[in-house]
Amino acid sequence: MTMAMPRVLFFNQAGLYGGAERSLYDLVVHYPGHCRVALMQAGPLYDDLIAAGVDTHVLGGGFQRPKRRRWIALTIRLYSLIVVAIGLVRLSRGYDLIYANSMKAAVIAVLTKPFHRRKMVWHLRSLLVPEHFSPLARLVARWCGNWGADLVIANSDATARAYQSNGGKCLPLIAYNGFTLEKFRPEMRADLRAQLVAEHGLDPMRPIIGMIGRIGPWKGQALALLGLSMGTDWQLLVVGEALFESENFRQDFHESATRYTQAGDVFCIGHRDDIAEIMGGVDVVIHASTLPEPFGRVIVEAMLAGTPVIASNGGGVPEIVQNGVSGRLIAPNSATALATAIEAALRETEQSLRMAVAARRYAEQHFALELTLPPVWLALRSVAAQPDGTDRSASSRCRRA
Repeated sequence: MTMAMPRVLFFNQAGLYGGAERSLYDLVVHYPGHCRVALMQAGPLYDDLIAAGVDTHVLGGGFQRPKRRRWIALTIRLYSLIVVAIGLVRLSRGYDLIYANSMKAAVIAVLTKPFHRRKMVWHLRSLLVPEHFSPLARLVARWCGNWGADLVIANSDATARAYQSNGGKCLPLIAYNGFTLEKFRPEMRADLRAQLVAEHGLDPMRPIIGMIGRIGPWKGQALALLGLSMGTDWQLLVVGEALFESENFRQDFHESATRYTQAGDVFCIGHRDDIAEIMGGVDVVIHASTLPEPFGRVIVEAMLAGTPVIASNGGGVPEIVQNGVSGRLIAPNSATALATAIEAALRETEQSLRMAVAARRYAEQHFALELTLPPVWLALRSVAAQPDGTDRSASSRCRRA
């Protein structure tokens, strides 16, 4: 007799879409059992989950930073935290597991564990390295994983290794992000390019370089602008918003991009939902993160679209792209390396197309949703089946997909 899937409460900090939220959406809408979603903030993710028929709740509060005196701001944030914690405990009744999809969600789930008394799974989607997190944040993360989580899931081997280097007592389950293959149409690339040119007024005779994803200080948009200034003859299409960044950063980026936009070299089109079509319409997709990336959803999406890829060599990226076979890897934080790789990709067209074909084949064989989700479901069922009081030592929780 097949064991029923556990009842899962998925818990996430943001209601806006980042890579973690897109992966969460796929996890939730394909979950083969009963589930509910708790978010700290409303936003497009909440709207999409409701439209998909998923039982979704906004706990209220969130982690906004009010522009008031310091003690007032701290009081408001503490009150918000209490509201979220109480809401999480209340919603967890009748569920077997709480599935924390972000670090802040994991911290709250662990802190409230004496009250909700549910098993907790933490999906780690961040590299616990000094470049990304302070010593205190890494200490808290180690505590969450070692003493609060019944299972840690990592979105790449690099993420898992960083977790261990941070003091994590075992290797987590490795579960790559999955993708819906049907969204991507590489056979339509010429039509998609013409559609992109017409919609945004691009020059059809000049190469179109796509940079898709959240705009942020370490995501490499500034590096791409610097590469553009090195005399290369291509257009840069920037897709995305600075969702989680400060207003100062947003203003600085748009001011930097303005002079290139006026010259017809840079086109910033903001957030888009038709990412698969845009990926297929550009000539090359660049991933230029200046710090190590835990995974790199944009890279896989470009591979599935059949578009040549250039990516920063660090973090989980080498697990996705094999240099010279399925794409070009470059040294991080080097505008010269980026510009040189773009020129090579545009000049060596036959080689670029061969790599794009190999990249799509590899992505289909490793990152399809039907391949990435079953190990997660199996792990959740295994955790839920463990009786209360089961040894939760590091050795008992070492497992891998």
